[in-house]
Amino acid sequence: MIQALELQYQAMHVPEMAMPLQAQAVLLWGLGGFAAVLAVIAIRIGLRDRDWTPLVLLIAGTFASLTTEALSDLLTHFTHAQVGAITIQTSYARVIPWHVFFIYSLYFGAWYMFAYSRMLSGTFGGSFLWKAYLFSVVGAYFFEAIPIAQGLWAYFEPQPLWFWRGTLPPNFACMNAFSIVFGMVAMDKLRSVPKPWTLPVMLIAGPCAPIMGHIGAGQPYYLTMNSGLSQFWIDMGGVATIITCTLGVWVLNQIGYAKISASSRT
Repeated sequence: MIQALELQYQAMHVPEMAMPLQAQAVLLWGLGGFAAVLAVIAIRIGLRDRDWTPLVLLIAGTFASLTTEALSDLLTHFTHAQVGAITIQTSYARVIPWHVFFIYSLYFGAWYMFAYSRMLSGTFGGSFLWKAYLFSVVGAYFFEAIPIAQGLWAYFEPQPLWFWRGTLPPNFACMNAFSIVFGMVAMDKLRSVPKPWTLPVMLIAGPCAPIMGHIGAGQPYYLTMNSGLSQFWIDMGGVATIITCTLGVWVLNQIGYAKISASSRT
C-alpha cells in the first residue's frame, strides 16, 4: 500500500525539466506547418467535392491531444519538459505543449485523412489495418529517440521492457499504434450515422476514440505500472500489452472487415 502511494506521488510530481527552446521552435513551426498543409488539402477537397469529412477528421484527430495526452502521461510516468514550454493546457500536473497538439495532427489527423479514401473505396480493413499498425509501431519507436535525446520529453521508472533508454518502452509504441487503428475504425463506422449528424458525431467521437484504444488495449500496462508490483510483473504487463494491442487489430478486422481480410489473403 505504501509503495503504491509512493508511485502515485512520483507520477503526480514529475521531474522538473527545462524545455530546449531551439528544439521546441523547430517542432512547433515544422509540425505546425505540416498541420497547415493538411488543413489546406482538406479545405480544397471540401470545396471541390462538397465533402468536409477530411477536414472534420483532421480536426478530430488533432484535438485528441486534449483528451488523451495528459491522462496517458500521468498513468505512464511520462512528462514533457515544463520550464519554458509554450503550452496549450495543463492538467493532472502535466503541461501539454503546442507542438504536441500538432504531433497529433500527424499521428491521428493525417492517418484519419489517409484512411478516408480507403473507406470510400471499400478497401479499408484487412491488410491496410495491419500495415498501418506495424508502420506506426516502428515509426513511433524510432521517432521518439530524437525528441528524447533533445530533452523535449522523458519517461521515468518504473517501465517495462525498457531496453533502450533513448526511446520509449516498446509496449508504448504498440499502444500508440493501436489507438490510431482503433480511431480509424471508429471513424469508418461512424460514417453510417444518418445525416446531418455524421460530421458532428465524428467531431465529438474523434478525440475520444484514441484514448479508448490506448487505455483499453493498454490495461495490463496501466494496471501493473500503477500497482506497486515488482519489476517482473511490470515487465509481464508490458508483454501482455503488446499481445493485447496486436490481438486487438485482429479482432477489429474480424468483427468489422472479415470479407476484406479474406480477400486480402487471396
